[in-house]
Amino acid sequence: MHSEYHLDSDTENVPTGDLEFNTFVIEEVLISEVLERPCLWDHTMDIKIKGMDTVRKAWEEIGQVLSMYICFYIILFKFACIYLYIYM
Repeated sequence: MHSEYHLDSDTENVPTGDLEFNTFVIEEVLISEVLERPCLWDHTMDIKIKGMDTVRKAWEEIGQVLSMYICFYIILFKFACIYLYIYM
């Protein structure tokens, strides 16, 4: 027995270019904000200078900058995905 499935999708309520543009803007702002904070990406920094409090504060600052777009944890996850895509 072979059965075919055909799913009709409702495209009427799917956002178009606005979603892609907003994602692009968020990524650009996120990258520029991270680049302004070497403690998040410079692995040559002394761990004493770059302590966890400094790193947490840097992410909180970025969260405040991008708070009009997305919440703090999504920002952290998104940067991790970008970082993995670029360096892995």
